[in-house]
Amino acid sequence: MISKLMSIVMLMPLARVAAASSTIGDVANNITMQAPPWELMITGAAYSIGLAFIISGTIKFKNHRDAPQQVPLTAPIVLVSIGGLIFYFPSTIDMLASTFFGSGSLTTGAYLFKGTGALIDGSTLTTVTNLSK
Repeated sequence: MISKLMSIVMLMPLARVAAASSTIGDVANNITMQAPPWELMITGAAYSIGLAFIISGTIKFKNHRDAPQQVPLTAPIVLVSIGGLIFYFPSTIDMLASTFFGSGSLTTGAYLFKGTGALIDGSTLTTVTNLSK
């Protein structure tokens, strides 16, 4: 019951975005405009969690140095490795996005279709004429 309620609450902003739009480009633009706060929250969480794993791995390494029989060496190595992966996750995503879609947000998302004639009005679909704008 609670999970159904949570899913309804989570989808309410998307329903509002879709209802206020008349074209697919408008829907994509509205969703793109709501993405930066979520992106910043996920980025901050990744940095914080990654740093926590690295600190935890450092503490485990000190515990291994004090009592090698109780704490295996693999525990701090795994924690520091996972922490490094999580810490550099946002940078990796930015690098991959700029590799695949080009640098800057004007070449991705709804901006790709802005002013190109790629609109759906009712049942009419016009083709994309110029993507270089």
